[in-house]
Amino acid sequence: MAKRKGAEPPVRLNAEEKLANVVALLLVKEMNQTDSIVTLTRAGFSVAEISNLLDTTSGFIGQTNYMARKGKKKKKNAAKA
Repeated sequence: MAKRKGAEPPVRLNAEEKLANVVALLLVKEMNQTDSIVTLTRAGFSVAEISNLLDTTSGFIGQTNYMARKGKKKKKNAAKA
């Protein structure tokens, strides 16, 4: 695994955290990355946790969540018209 710029050192997880990570990965394994990020965010995972699970940057996660919220607002406005 390539080291990302600004990546945090690995953190020791307790058994509950490990189990939550496994369940999360099983939940999103068939999803594309965008849907995975949105799903994990809605499930309450932090940006740091998602970036570690999906091996991506926190900036990409923030941008993906922003675009998902922005797209949702456009759909709501289109439905009202």
